[in-house]
Amino acid sequence: CTQLKDLSEGIRGLSRDMGKSSTESAAAVYDLLGSGVATADVMKVLALSTKAAVAGMSETKTAAGVGVSIINAYGESMDNLGNRYDQLFLAIKDGVVTFDQLSAGLGQVLPTAAAAGVSFSEVGSAIARMTVQGIQAPQAITALTSAINQLAAPAPEAAKAMAALGIQWKGLTGTIEQISKKNIGFDAMRQIIPDTEGRTAVLALSKAYAEFAAQVERMDHASGATERAYNIMKDTPEAQVKKFKAAMEDLQNSFGAAVAAGLPVVNLLTDLLNAFNSLPAPLRNSIVSTVALGVAAGTLSLAIKAVAVAFTLYKSALGQVATGAGTAGVAVDGLSAKASNLKGILGSIGTTVLTVEQIGRASCRERVF
Repeated sequence: CTQLKDLSEGIRGLSRDMGKSSTESAAAVYDLLGSGVATADVMKVLALSTKAAVAGMSETKTAAGVGVSIINAYGESMDNLGNRYDQLFLAIKDGVVTFDQLSAGLGQVLPTAAAAGVSFSEVGSAIARMTVQGIQAPQAITALTSAINQLAAPAPEAAKAMAALGIQWKGLTGTIEQISKKNIGFDAMRQIIPDTEGRTAVLALSKAYAEFAAQVERMDHASGATERAYNIMKDTPEAQVKKFKAAMEDLQNSFGAAVAAGLPVVNLLTDLLNAFNSLPAPLRNSIVSTVALGVAAGTLSLAIKAVAVAFTLYKSALGQVATGAGTAGVAVDGLSAKASNLKGILGSIGTTVLTVEQIGRASCRERVF
């Protein structure tokens, strides 16, 4: 229970600070735990994911999903999550691709890349360089997946063509370098890369191999890319509005908890008001005047006590009337009982508040002396 309470408080605090709703954050936590993230690590992962979501103008659940999928694909520790987010944002900065596009498409290429020994630095660099050349992000990811498959595990005929050209698989960067140095014509390229989509990726990367290799080098030094993107996006009008909404949601949650804690008093007050409205107008006016005197005296409990006395006197008067008073008498009976009950509850609350005040004053005296 303590762990769940700490988790709940952590989610609410993070939501307020980052401008993401607690509902959105809770959904992300649910997915993180389902993805194998340890409970002890979930708040750290959520904090990084939330920052990435703000920086990438995305949902927390989306950011958490893509980050953890990269970590899981390469069998890494969650300690490397911040670095992977940095590489994502460098690819976004240097390429023509959005965070949501990467989140939607990376799941297609990651298993193939990891199995073939292609680093995530190479994956992100390849996507960035292909999109710069005008290839749309979804098509670039599909093409890259095909290219890795065909180069790392070529069909028999393609393998013979590669061997004849003196090309062998040495990872994505190393193999693309070999192809770029061979100045291979289109027909020869079609023999080693039969699939059209994969061939598109290889042509684009080999044509701009120097830029691709430089991008891979930059990816290995991407530290701080997420923070820079976050610092830009957190001050936008949209982010400020979301932060305000998150604060309001937290306030509503706090108010709801407070109301739930005081629900017996709320229900009693509701019944009291309903019974009051059923009374004759002269008595209602008399009670209002009595309550006003009690409030003027400075105590709500005194006002309620006065109301209870007024109900009792009025009920006695009704008892002297033979007919026509039954309904009103029942209303006063209920109202008088509820007023007495409420008086007792408020008396208990007053005693509690007084006790807290006394403890606080005693604590202050201890600190002074």
